[in-house]
Formats: sequence, structure tokens, C-alpha cells
Amino acid sequence: MIQTLKRTLITSKSYIPRLTTLSNGLRVLTHNIPSITGTTGVWVNSGSRYESAHTNGVAHYLEHLLCRRAEIDSGGEIASRLEDLGSQLNAYTSKEISAYYLFHHYSSQKEMLGLLSDLITKPQITRSAISSERMNILSEKQQVESLLDEQINMLMHHACFGESTLGRTILGSEGTISSMRTKHLADYHKKNFIAPRMIVAAAGPFEHERVVDLSQELFANLKTKQTESEKKLEARQLKFPFKGVFQQKQFYIPIPEMPVAHYSLLFPSVGWKDYHKTLIERIIQTNFGNIQTNVTSFTNRVLQGQLALDYTPLMYPYMETGIWTFSVVSNPNSVKGFITEFLKELEELGNKPNEKNIMNAKNSLKLSLILERNDTFQFCDESIKYVFMANKPPSLQDLFDQIDQISMKEISNYAQNWLNGLKSFCYIGPKTDIQSVYKTIYQNK
Repeated sequence: MIQTLKRTLITSKSYIPRLTTLSNGLRVLTHNIPSITGTTGVWVNSGSRYESAHTNGVAHYLEHLLCRRAEIDSGGEIASRLEDLGSQLNAYTSKEISAYYLFHHYSSQKEMLGLLSDLITKPQITRSAISSERMNILSEKQQVESLLDEQINMLMHHACFGESTLGRTILGSEGTISSMRTKHLADYHKKNFIAPRMIVAAAGPFEHERVVDLSQELFANLKTKQTESEKKLEARQLKFPFKGVFQQKQFYIPIPEMPVAHYSLLFPSVGWKDYHKTLIERIIQTNFGNIQTNVTSFTNRVLQGQLALDYTPLMYPYMETGIWTFSVVSNPNSVKGFITEFLKELEELGNKPNEKNIMNAKNSLKLSLILERNDTFQFCDESIKYVFMANKPPSLQDLFDQIDQISMKEISNYAQNWLNGLKSFCYIGPKTDIQSVYKTIYQNK
């Protein structure tokens, strides 16, 4: 008899996130986890997707300036204070989000949030700071883009989204980085770092009301809305030249001296706005498993046939679209065999999903969601996306209910759509019979 995870795991109020919207539009999201440390940060609905072609890389550049100030401002006093408190400022820039956050002891939250407020609301965008940071950014760009995983990532997004803002690199080009000026950074900050586009998130032993009060005090002077010209500019930046349709392209880059092949098969994803369908995609993802941590029946067939050295199903969800992909490392002569086995599994999901396998996938997904909620950064980083897109932080109960409601028919329909719909393919590695691979991938088209 197939058993599901018991719901007693999620009855505690500690698993229910709380959200408050302040009068200026700033949102405060908290998740109480009994511990002595936690994560406090500010997430901003900004990133490379909100840049123009000639300012590509400005969001990442701004991240550098803000973090640079924390490192060197006041003669290193801020950095020394963080070190004394056992804390560290972290940040990242993605296509739709910029985040600034700290891991810290529960007793220092006021000081930590005060630091974040100071850095984010009072940026020092000066010519000297821009100039001194430029070489660091160019050096980082060179290092990151030398990594094979990053090259594949850039190829994937260019294949699926072309010249749109989602198809561009987060780092920018050498040209845009070299030509970045004070006005570009100041205008970007002014347009995007406004209260309705920002979320103060805290997970750990923090009281919601306390975080709300601190946020009300520290972020009271945030700009509350964009100007009409800023809105029109953003509308143009967000508009897909292909009206949001996932593109079908192939990139084949033969490099004879590479020992193994690295490739990705790409499918359209629904994005964050429809988290029910996002969960369907995650169930299918879990059903396929991966060689490192989640062995499934599909994984066993791949290992027995020596079809891959490693593979990982991944999702890149954005506001209203995204990518669901299989990233694989294999012998170049095994590429066709792996794809054949993968498409066979997808066809079986489309015709008659194995109920036991799907139930195992659902249970594994539930377990991973529980583990995510107990990781303070992971909770903040995942939950704020739902808040940005739907203004609702789903509780574990919400997510579990959605997972339970997903039917075999929905799984089947999803697999059929992927099997018969648009697909992109990116390959870097030794020469292989790529035409035979393409014929296997697009046999249903």
C-alpha cells in the first residue's frame, strides 16, 4: 500500500510564514525558527531583466558598490564590527532579484537591519568608487565566464530567450562595464530600489512584530512609486521581442580536446506566477532523480547502461516563464543513448505515469520543502519569489495541499506537452554525431 507523508509535520505555527505590508508599500516577511542564529536581509525585485541593452550589468555593478562600502567604509569599521559579531554580509544579483543579507546571532538583529538599511538606502555612487571597482568586475566576469557550467548557463538562456532581457548575461559585456557611469547606476537605483519592490525578510528566532517595527523605522524614507517615464521604460524592458514564447534553438560547440561532453536539453517552464504548475514540474524533476543524491528507477537504468557520468534536472523559473532542463555530463558517444532513454521515460510519463514512482516523488518533494523551511536563508530566498509574484508566502500546508491535488492526468499532460512541444539543445564537448542527436530529439516534430 502506498503511503504519503503524515501532515503532523506541518501543523506547528512555526511553519507558517507571516507577511505585513507597511504604509509605504514595503513588505516584511518572517518565519520563526527556534535557534540562536538566523538570516535577515533585503530582497529587491530588480536584476538584469530591468536593464537596457546599453546598461547591461548595472544591477551587478550596483551590488559591488554597496558591498564595497561595507568592506572599506569608515576605515573598515563595518567589516570589523561584522566580524566581531560573527556575521558576514552576503549578496547576489540574478535576472529578476537583487539580495543583500546577513547570517547573525539573534541579539544583533537591530544592528544588522540598520546596516542593511544604511547601505541600500544611502548608496555611495561616486566616480571614484565606480572607477576603482571596474577592474574587479571585469576580472570577476573573466573568471566566471571561464567556467564551463557558466558557459552552458549563458548558452541555455540565449537559446531559449534570444536577445531579450532574459537572454542577456547578468554580468554585462566588457563594453557596458567599461562605459558604466554615475548616472546609469544612480538612475537604476532610483527606479528599482523603491518600497513596493522591496521585501525585508527574516528567518530564525525573530518576532514578526519586532521586525515590522524596525523596518518601519529604518526604511520610512523609501521612495513609494515609480514615475510614469520609469514605468514606460520598464514595460519596454520586460517585453519579450517574441511575445513571451519559448524559442527553439540548438547550439553545438565541438571542442576536440575536451574529455567529456556537457549538454542540456531544455523545455519551457511556467514561471513563479503559477506555483501549482511549478510543483508539477518539481514532481517530474524529482521523479527523474539525480546520480548524486536521489537514485530512482531512471537513474538505475542510466547507470546500468553507462549513459552518463552525471546528470541533474534543473529549473530556472522567472516571473511568467522559465526553463526546465536536464544538464548532463557523459561520454560523447553516449549522448544519443541518454537522450533516447530520457525521452522514453518522458513518453511513459505522458502515456501512463507509474503511480508508485510519482507518489515517491511527491513524498521526496515534501521532504525537501520541509528541509528548505529549516534553512533560514533558503526559506527567505524561496518564499520572497512567491511574494513578489503573487503577494502570498505559501505555508507548507499550502504547498502540501497543492502537491496532494496534483493528479496523474496533470503529470501525463505536462509530459506530453514537453515531449511534443518546443525544445532547445546546447552542447559543448568532443565532436559527436550531432545530426543523429537532433533527429532523436525532434523526432516528434
